[in-house]
Amino acid sequence: MLRQPTSRRSFLFGSGALIVSVSLAASLPSVSLAAGAPAPEANDPKLDPTRLDSYIKVGGDGVIVAFTSKVELGQGNQTALSQIIAEELDVPLGSVNLVMGDTARSIQEFGTDGSRTIADAGSNLRVAAAEARKALVEMAASQWQVPADTLLTRNGMVNTADGSASVTYAELIGDKQFNVTLKALTAPDGSLIPFTTALSGTATPKSPSQYTLVGTSAPRIDIPPKVTGQFTYLQDVKVPGMVHGRVVRPTGIGSKLIGIGSFEPAVPGAQVVTQGDFVGVVAAIEWDAIRAQTALQVAWSEWSGLPPMDAIESTLRATPPVESRPIQNDGDVAGALANAATTLSATYMNPFEMHASIGPSCAVADVQGDRATIYSATQNSFAMKDAIARLLNIPSANIHVMNVEASGCYGLNGADDVTTDAALMSQLVGKPVRVQYMRQDEHRWEPKGPAMLHDFQGGLDGDGNVVAYSHTAWVPPNFDSTNLTGSLIGMQIGNPGAGNIPHWATDLWYTFPNVTIVENEQTKFAGALQTSNIRGPAWTQYVFAKEAFADELAAAAGRDPIEFRMAYLNDQRMKDALRAVASAASWDTRPSPGPGSARTGVVTGRGVAVVNYAGTRVAEIAEVQVDTASGDVTVNQFWVAHDCGLIINPKAVQAQIESNVIQGTSRTLKEEVTFDQSNVTSLDWRGYPILTYPEVPSVNITLINRPDQPAGGVGEPAICPVGAAISNAIFDATGVRLRSRPFKPELVKAALQANAAM
Repeated sequence: MLRQPTSRRSFLFGSGALIVSVSLAASLPSVSLAAGAPAPEANDPKLDPTRLDSYIKVGGDGVIVAFTSKVELGQGNQTALSQIIAEELDVPLGSVNLVMGDTARSIQEFGTDGSRTIADAGSNLRVAAAEARKALVEMAASQWQVPADTLLTRNGMVNTADGSASVTYAELIGDKQFNVTLKALTAPDGSLIPFTTALSGTATPKSPSQYTLVGTSAPRIDIPPKVTGQFTYLQDVKVPGMVHGRVVRPTGIGSKLIGIGSFEPAVPGAQVVTQGDFVGVVAAIEWDAIRAQTALQVAWSEWSGLPPMDAIESTLRATPPVESRPIQNDGDVAGALANAATTLSATYMNPFEMHASIGPSCAVADVQGDRATIYSATQNSFAMKDAIARLLNIPSANIHVMNVEASGCYGLNGADDVTTDAALMSQLVGKPVRVQYMRQDEHRWEPKGPAMLHDFQGGLDGDGNVVAYSHTAWVPPNFDSTNLTGSLIGMQIGNPGAGNIPHWATDLWYTFPNVTIVENEQTKFAGALQTSNIRGPAWTQYVFAKEAFADELAAAAGRDPIEFRMAYLNDQRMKDALRAVASAASWDTRPSPGPGSARTGVVTGRGVAVVNYAGTRVAEIAEVQVDTASGDVTVNQFWVAHDCGLIINPKAVQAQIESNVIQGTSRTLKEEVTFDQSNVTSLDWRGYPILTYPEVPSVNITLINRPDQPAGGVGEPAICPVGAAISNAIFDATGVRLRSRPFKPELVKAALQANAAM
């Protein structure tokens, strides 16, 4: 059992302690566990969303310790949030130690998803830091018997205006409580309500015109230790007495356990652990656990409940929806279509996709009696805490979840499932257990990004104006609640249900007359295939279909794709982004397809697409080359105009845009989960290829900074238009419209040949 320390200082600086900290040299918080090391203590006093001390503390050494339930996923969240704190408190960036994703030390603010980290946690920490600065100034004013508004703050100190006196923050309050009350919008469980400005106080945060750190490309705090090998990833965490576990997988997704035999060949020291249909093995040495996973003889029932790959569309259409939800119903679509001069119909398909994290998931769990300490790469430590409580039937209050960075996720990959696997095995063997997935575990059993089906109808009058628009979608869950109870465990203990993200992914940003939009929300595909959030959940799939069909309308009207969009956009910021990207790419105003689209050989085209993702506006232009003989598509360049409101760190925003375009290109050209009627079959990088370095397009970025607007999301918006921009560029180059991702050479070649035959 890990011992509890008696002070925060022993946690931050004690020899051999678990360290989650940022040093004054701006190194990354890392996790290293030595023998007998204590676990971190809970934030003291008891966490209360209305107490300033729940968010900000000043150490006796002057280090500013801040707390958030958001986590670092490799996007630069830690650096950006630290910039906000340092800016408001007038301290160097290296003086901020941001504790992230620790359920014993932070208020619950919701998970790190939806590109809401800066909007939610950034807003809350800005309020808390401004309130802390105000309190520090008032302390100094009281000591010196001078008006608070005559004092200045700089470099972690309060100074008189004439410089005759100064005092450090540490001297004012080091290691003591602020005892300042804030206002907080909270849910009944005491968590801060997401998607709002949940925290408020009496202090006035700085005006953007006063910023000296926010808005600058401060170096990422986490990069130096990562590139020098000093960073400790979750895969490196070691706990005293820890054993290694592996899950023995069934032959089919729905297979049931029939019986367990012996290890053949024998694996000395390996132990079998079971609960229901869950079968695992543990061993003191990891290699022994790996050998035991394949050596254990297990009999499973036959199961073949998945449809053939070519029946995905028909299965989606035939699956009764949990809810058929009308999103928009304006005017008379049927009447407008009947009277339209030109009508269009199109069906778009998105495949099942993997998160394809290059490093397989890992977790460490230490369950002792009715208490548990969990080390996980989960995006939502508090949801994981509750899931572990349900799984193990122990009080949630006795569970401590610490987020430790792993290989990234961009949605619910295997990180949550491997955590519950480790927790169950630890409870069964009474020892700390580390579970490391292998590549085939991750690819086969991680929750998949859902396939989606879209039917469109559109109508134009004789002048090429849109008179009707209809969109019906069939959508498996983007969030399946069994994700938080384990890959196989979830099928047993239940918590069944399906949930899709709020319907704003379906919203239409064009002001067309006569509009009908319907979303058919479904449960697990074929009642078995687990699906979950993947980067830009639902948005990426929806925007591919919506923006490609918008291009179809523009082409049918004989109008330039950008001019067409501008005519139906009312959002000025979206229009500004379109103008900016057109200027950057030297856009040639004309209808698509281009004049060379009838040629053979290698042809070139450009396509445009836009998105308004939760307040972030993005416009993109893709330039592609298509080899008409082979069907190979090469994406040469992307131009991106990106408006996320106030920019915290321009270089970090640029990096996120680049990663969005690269991953979006990979998903558009290559990525598709394959399965037979029993299980997923794309189990390695040959079966599920991703974009390689030579295939990465150049990305030209125009950042539109709006200091007068709240900071918006960056982690996901730019991936959403990528698929449509590429599809529209292929149409511009060839005159052939591709409506089903991925655009593999054989699909492109077949479409070109069919078009030529017509």
